[in-house]
Amino acid sequence: MLIDNLKLFANRLEAYIVMSECYLKMNDKEKARISWTIVSKMAELVQNTDLKTKADSILSNLDEHLSPSKDDTSVDPPELYEGESRAIPGTSSAMSMRRSKDKGRYMVANERLPVGAILTSEEPYASVLNFDKQNNHCLHCYTRLKRVVPCPTCSGVAYCSAPCANAGQVYHQWECQFMELMIGSGMSVNAALSMRMITQSPVEYFLQLVDAIRNNDEHPHLKVSFHMK
Repeated sequence: MLIDNLKLFANRLEAYIVMSECYLKMNDKEKARISWTIVSKMAELVQNTDLKTKADSILSNLDEHLSPSKDDTSVDPPELYEGESRAIPGTSSAMSMRRSKDKGRYMVANERLPVGAILTSEEPYASVLNFDKQNNHCLHCYTRLKRVVPCPTCSGVAYCSAPCANAGQVYHQWECQFMELMIGSGMSVNAALSMRMITQSPVEYFLQLVDAIRNNDEHPHLKVSFHMK
């Protein structure tokens, strides 16, 4: 009986340690304080000096142990050949835009280009995580998971931190109910990408696009008739 109780206590202590680490990753300061306090007291009961010292150290400097904010998950774009054009953002200065009645707008090289030269680079309009990575990578920033912040409404995706979870729910709240269907039916990840192109922006954004396309006087061939109810 005594051995069983000791095993139960050890399992509970291990669970509280994991819980405490998770709360730090989630930046939940108050719950982290409570759970680490419990760990400290339990470590004292079993005379685990190292664990108690660790818990007390974290409690004394809790802010330093919280996960840093991950509001900015962008990466630096690759360097463009000959630098960026002042006239065409995201395009090499070695390129120019031309126009013709037959071809419309098109790009030409101003010089002989070396093999492998990067001529254009821009942030994607939308991106998604491959289906086979959703169980071990963050849905929002795509980093490998060390601690899991679950989706509040499904078990199919997870986040690496509270900031990523908050940012991801902007679009995942609409995608959540369809993810299992898309994956189970064998759809390509392009189906999820198509959905993300819509869910990441509010409806007002698309209404503005309708007005912009409808009133496109510069390029009449782009005008589209919309019938909206």
